Amino acid sequence: MKKKIVILGSTGSIGKATFNVIKNNQKDFKIILLTTNKNTNKIFQQAKLLNVRNILISSKPHYLKLKKKIRDKKIKIHNNLNNLQKIVKKRIDFTMCAISGLAGLKPTVDAIKFSKSIGIANKESIICGWQFINKALKKNKTNFIPIDSEHFSIWTLLKNQNLNNVKKIYLTASGGPFLHKKKSEIINIKPYYALKHPNWKMGKKISIDSATLMNKIFEVIEAKKIFNLEIKKFKIIIHPKSYVHAIVHFNNGLVKFLAHDTNMAVPIMNSLYMNGKSFKYKDSNVKFELLNGLNFINPDLKKFPVIKLLKKIEILIKGFQLFRLPIIITEQVPDKLGPTIEPIRALLPDAEVIKKSFFSCAADSGFIASTGDLQNVDGVVLAGIETHICVYQTEKDLRSHGQHVEVVTDAVSSRDQNNHTIALERIRSNGGLLTTVEMLLFTIQEIAQGSNFKELVTLVK
Repeated sequence: MKKKIVILGSTGSIGKATFNVIKNNQKDFKIILLTTNKNTNKIFQQAKLLNVRNILISSKPHYLKLKKKIRDKKIKIHNNLNNLQKIVKKRIDFTMCAISGLAGLKPTVDAIKFSKSIGIANKESIICGWQFINKALKKNKTNFIPIDSEHFSIWTLLKNQNLNNVKKIYLTASGGPFLHKKKSEIINIKPYYALKHPNWKMGKKISIDSATLMNKIFEVIEAKKIFNLEIKKFKIIIHPKSYVHAIVHFNNGLVKFLAHDTNMAVPIMNSLYMNGKSFKYKDSNVKFELLNGLNFINPDLKKFPVIKLLKKIEILIKGFQLFRLPIIITEQVPDKLGPTIEPIRALLPDAEVIKKSFFSCAADSGFIASTGDLQNVDGVVLAGIETHICVYQTEKDLRSHGQHVEVVTDAVSSRDQNNHTIALERIRSNGGLLTTVEMLLFTIQEIAQGSNFKELVTLVK
């Protein structure tokens, strides 16, 4: 009997790859529903090619346009993503969730309700809504398979393993188009170059994120959520060939890795055929000779500062928690610019978030009302983004109000390195105080003894 399949986001890169796998294996699979936002031409072609009876266009104008244009009575055209279960009706074998962005979260949760197994290739849904996804998975007894090559590899390697035996998990990155570029060459580089990924064909946003390694930060967050391991268990490592997608180092001394070529059809096919009949992947480019001389290198933190910044802010937060010092979170118009990223927010689950519109905290009425203009405090420490805007203006205003302010240089950042450097120079020349995470925490500690000292040493290692 053919497996019944739903593809959410069938016209995106993962959706098209899933469709092509099924097209080449029609004896084993039957598509029940395809969805897209507004790529009506592509989804109609897909439906005609494999005789799919149901397609859903989430964009109302594009839905109405296609509805008016198409008179094929064999294909039912739907519009509302909230009606997924009504369209599918019966529990199906596998759903591929490939809708990009946070828009994919609710459809993913809804799809779990009618799916025996579900593959998720949407980082945003997992990062922002894993608690909802995981709850739905347990309630509906739905099997979950992560589709991103790194997480699929980790998931495969950890099967039947006790998570307590995991020492370290390495997520590999190709290094992208900037791998062999000097830092000085990257500063003024054009976006089109960042889009030229050497190994993978991806959308624009993920290509840019990959070029800066920001995508790997998201993948670490995603892995932490999926596998419920401490973030310190994960490490990013550069592997230019992109054949090895993850490495797991166990406490028993064993190191395991999973390798496959850069075609996403590999994890997709293995997911579709999971616990089913055997199959053969015909287009593998991985030859044994290509696996010779595999090299793994640590990322250049000067070239990819986002990796170091996240770690430093984590240490700073945990250090403040160790000394029981208050921490204030501010967000600059989060509705437009986005909230605090999850790894940082997860460390402060009970902290109140102050939303502000002024760049300077000291100029924002909401901040002043919440903090009492920071009365009765010995000093203020600033960390976060961006150095040349919010950090700089906040430092300047707080210092003018008579506050003792220190800026943690390795826990602040700007998108542009030159802006970051100039801002720190301006703060220093204006009489501002600069420090580092370790310098600050050991200054607070003062003495090399006691339980706090032991914890602090462990923290900064």
